Amino acid sequence: MTIGNPVPQIVDIRWFKINGLDIDVDKIITLDIFESIAFPGITGTVVMQDWTALKEIGNLTTGDLVEISFSAQGDPPLDLIYMITESYGDWAKIDMTLHAEISFGFCSPWLLRGFTQKRSRPFINKRIDEIVQTLVEECGGTINPLAFIPTKQILPRFVSPYWSPIETIRYLMTFAMDEVGNGGYCLWTEIDGDLVNFMPVENLFNGIY
Repeated sequence: MTIGNPVPQIVDIRWFKINGLDIDVDKIITLDIFESIAFPGITGTVVMQDWTALKEIGNLTTGDLVEISFSAQGDPPLDLIYMITESYGDWAKIDMTLHAEISFGFCSPWLLRGFTQKRSRPFINKRIDEIVQTLVEECGGTINPLAFIPTKQILPRFVSPYWSPIETIRYLMTFAMDEVGNGGYCLWTEIDGDLVNFMPVENLFNGIY
């Protein structure tokens, strides 16, 4: 299993569940989880041996819950909840057992809603960060109060087009500046707690965060 680092970390997977069903972790072939400031939410993929026709009997579909608990290199365990986004690349393993190998992708729950929902609504006399916070929270995301930097601009009247929340947020980020004039805002989700951060990349370069 790798956790968004150039060098894979050795981890101990405590449990892996799909819709509350316990999956034998020994049957997991690869489990990748990606955290990046270049993408709004956590994404991941899993490939596993399937001895029980899990997809057919379990009727897995987009939006089903994936629960993962693991600890990396002696750190405290992380308990994570994601949503299935896609299923792909299943094949039969031709060997003495002739078992199937299945794979699917998953992401932060708020991210799935952020890409698939569309809404149009007005915002009156709101800072850009306040609009972004509202959109994230309406999708079920949790704001990190320690890493959500206020913007300088107050928009007297902003009407969100009939876009997905992610599209609206990305548009606002193209001209957002903080109170001292730094632009280049980025929005990403931390793997620890699935908390959403919003700040200029300058804050990362200079070590403020």
